[in-house]
Parts: sequence; structure tokens; C-alpha cells
Amino acid sequence: MGYDTATWIQGSLGIGISIFMIVCFLHGFYNPDKYSSIKIPEHIDTGISFTTTDQSKELQALKAEIAQLKKQKQQPKPKPKPKAKEEDNGLINDCIATLVGLGEKKSVARATVNKYFVSHPNTKSIDEFISGVFQK
Repeated sequence: MGYDTATWIQGSLGIGISIFMIVCFLHGFYNPDKYSSIKIPEHIDTGISFTTTDQSKELQALKAEIAQLKKQKQQPKPKPKPKAKEEDNGLINDCIATLVGLGEKKSVARATVNKYFVSHPNTKSIDEFISGVFQK
């Protein structure tokens, strides 16, 4: 049971790396003052100026635009007027459904109902509609 050369090299290399890491750790542990003077500054001056008169004018214009948009958003919007024909739409849909139920095609029923309500806008019930449509 002998070791071959590759196994011996791997073992030696592993032990060497381990010893190196332990030495570095102990060196840093026992000499903390040596490395405490290295600090990263909070501000690095590159010499580039980011504020110019053009940019400040643009900034002021954008601020004014934002203020104007906020004022517009705060103003109450006028409420839309309720549609007077919403009740009629229900009646119209019911009339279309009635004609479809009587055997008409939906497109023909729509056309018939539209023509009828143009000439008879005061119709209030399906019974009036049916009697008016079939009087012809």
C-alpha cells in the first residue's frame, strides 16, 4: 500500500495552503493597528460639475410642470351626466330578445327595433312595442 506521486502532491499542496491561510489569519489577528489606517473616503472629488445654469433652468421648468399637474389633479372633475336612455336601453334589449324569441334573426330584430323606436320614441313597455310592430 504505497502512495503514488499524484496523491502525495495533492496532500502536500493542501497542507501548504492550509498553513499559509493560518499564518495570514494570525498575522492579521495580532497586528490590527497596521491595517486600520486604510479607509475608503465617503466623497471623491472628480472635478466634474453637474450643476449648470441650463440644467437648473430645466429643473425649474420640470418642477413648475409637476406643480401644475398636481393642481389639475386636485381640481374636482365634473361628473358625467346620467344617460337618459339607460332605461330605454333595457327596454330596447328586451324588445330585441322578444323578437329573437319569436324567431327573427338577431340582426333583423335589431334593425326592426331601431326603426320602431325612431318613429315611436314614447314606447314604455314591451306590450306597446309588440302591438306597434305587428300593426303593419
